[in-house]
Amino acid sequence: MRYSTKLLKRQLVVAICMVLVAAIALASSTYAWFVTNHTVTADTSSVAAQTNGFILQIVGGTTVDHSNGGASISVSQEGHEIAPASTDDLKNWYVLNSINSDMKANSYVIPSTLDLSTGKYRIGTDTYNYAYVVSTYTLYTVSETGYCDVYLDGSDATSPAITVTVDGSDEADKIVASMRVGLTFDYGDGEGEQLSLVYAPSNEDGKTEVGNDADAQTGWRTVADATSTKAATYPYVYEKTYIDQNGNNYGVTKSGDNYVKPATKAKAVAPDVDYDGVIMRVYIWMEGTDSDCVNSSESITNATYTVSVQLAGVSK
Repeated sequence: MRYSTKLLKRQLVVAICMVLVAAIALASSTYAWFVTNHTVTADTSSVAAQTNGFILQIVGGTTVDHSNGGASISVSQEGHEIAPASTDDLKNWYVLNSINSDMKANSYVIPSTLDLSTGKYRIGTDTYNYAYVVSTYTLYTVSETGYCDVYLDGSDATSPAITVTVDGSDEADKIVASMRVGLTFDYGDGEGEQLSLVYAPSNEDGKTEVGNDADAQTGWRTVADATSTKAATYPYVYEKTYIDQNGNNYGVTKSGDNYVKPATKAKAVAPDVDYDGVIMRVYIWMEGTDSDCVNSSESITNATYTVSVQLAGVSK
């Protein structure tokens, strides 16, 4: 029994978060930072926590639930439409303000009205829109004395830890490639919500295409101010690559039934998750400065984009 207990405390647990992004109907014109969203389908997204040994739980919202005896939890949340936006910190958000005669974005604006809890905004008296989808969860352990570090689950060589699907199928179209998934965590220590990393379905480094901005350049870009863009400063990973631009490794692998954290420069997306819980938020948006944030030549109506995030907790 003593050996079994030690083994369980060394084992890991997988939490799977699925967050619906949006259904977007493209306009007929072709330029980045497209402004119209005609038809939107919002559906239910789901979150599940699976356990094997040392138990990591996940629940929708901001309240932990220790009443279920450590059983796995499954919850649901809803998504909605999104329009192109840009951010470097998930706190300050820019949207398109104007385009020039060449149909290139040449000015941006922080919306005068923006509900950070939902992403809903408007500019002046224009109709409300959404800059992003945000879903809130809480990660926590069942044991009062237990702690774990949470990583991206990189154990499946055939599928990334974060996936974007369209209508239930993998789709490598431009809308998918322009999407970003940001993970933030709030430990309740007074520091507030902290951005951990940003994921993209495709790598921006090495691309020759540039976004349709007046000062467009290659690579990972965000809006800098009202008239210019800049290189993204947040940590980012992409595809099945979990090492960011600074060499930090956010992905765990698997050996037998156990997950194994990286041997060098291991970086948890959320360290020291405990019994009281850590609030996790998943943000999804279309990065307007991305060269793939361009209208398709064919209209897409009622396409539903779903984001799935797979996390693995390493007990401590």
